[in-house]
Amino acid sequence: MRTRFMLSLMLSGVLALSFMMEGCKPGKPAQVRQIPLEDFFKNPEKARYQISPDGKFFSYMAPYQKRMNIFVQEIGKDSAIRLTSETDRDISNYFWKNPTRILFLKDTGGDENFRLYGVNVDGSKLEESPGI
Repeated sequence: MRTRFMLSLMLSGVLALSFMMEGCKPGKPAQVRQIPLEDFFKNPEKARYQISPDGKFFSYMAPYQKRMNIFVQEIGKDSAIRLTSETDRDISNYFWKNPTRILFLKDTGGDENFRLYGVNVDGSKLEESPGI
């Protein structure tokens, strides 16, 4: 019984070794598509999706003139409204304050002193929050 087990174990090992050696044969290398370096650093088409507190809208960040800005779209509609139009620096982060207003952080001048801004979902009343 023990001899039979050892024999089947050795046979399994020989088969496994032969399969591994088959993959090591030198041959024509596979063609691999080279990915441009820029692809690793470009902005995504859409990112950071969020749903409004009342569930009527969804928001996301997307590029506008190569900078990430905030867009809002009513659920069930095809068109979105761009809420911000930043061209100097990307919007850092954003969140829903309530069903009609979005707050976001913006770095002005590259000094990394982020300021809090707010905008309504229809694009109106874009203003900096004072004292923060």
